[in-house]
Amino acid sequence: MNEGLHSVLERAGGLTPNAYVYGSQLTRESARMEQQKSLDELARSMEVQVRQSTMAIAATGSGDVTQLQAAQEGILTQLRSARASGRVALPVTPSSKSVSDYPDIEMEDGDRLMIPHTPATVSVVGNVYSPGSFIFRSRNTAGAYLVMAGKGKPQSDLHHAFVLRANGVVVAANNVNGLFAGDKFDRMRLYAGDEIVVPFKVPNGAFIRGLQTWSQIASQLAITAAALAVVH
Repeated sequence: MNEGLHSVLERAGGLTPNAYVYGSQLTRESARMEQQKSLDELARSMEVQVRQSTMAIAATGSGDVTQLQAAQEGILTQLRSARASGRVALPVTPSSKSVSDYPDIEMEDGDRLMIPHTPATVSVVGNVYSPGSFIFRSRNTAGAYLVMAGKGKPQSDLHHAFVLRANGVVVAANNVNGLFAGDKFDRMRLYAGDEIVVPFKVPNGAFIRGLQTWSQIASQLAITAAALAVVH
């Protein structure tokens, strides 16, 4: 019978005072295989749709087919080369401090749990003027960190920016903003170890923008179970 996570942590001596429970990374081989299967199936499906989209545009003569094909192929190449990490997002919070705050899930052979020290930064990556890590301040919002990074360049797609939380959960701007909510993403509170990702804009319609969002998550981040759930 496999052992539970709480028991494993207690046998390892418990947590140190500086352990950052919210940033814990659990990787599992069975999760990696399932995630990779989903990525491979998505790549195959998108490849068929890309071919159909290109043929339709060519038939109507409504766009630059050569430019469109180049953009699409670049996105598909990124998606095909993406490799899942097998990370399983844990339902822990920024205030979690103890072993009991972890879910007592049954562990599998080969599982790896990495518990970092409490970080001091928030990262902003992607198509911004000054990507990098910035000192974490609890009062700073996502918008404040984007300003520190110079915000987006002309070809940035801020509408499809997203935050990869330290616990592995993805929060996308286009999921939190709305007609009545306003720019809720800019006002969103961040926590130590969070990362803001600003993708490039591909000006070829909603379908290609959807592909590009996937490619950014696939290529710039280790694909997580949480990310897969959000994008689907």
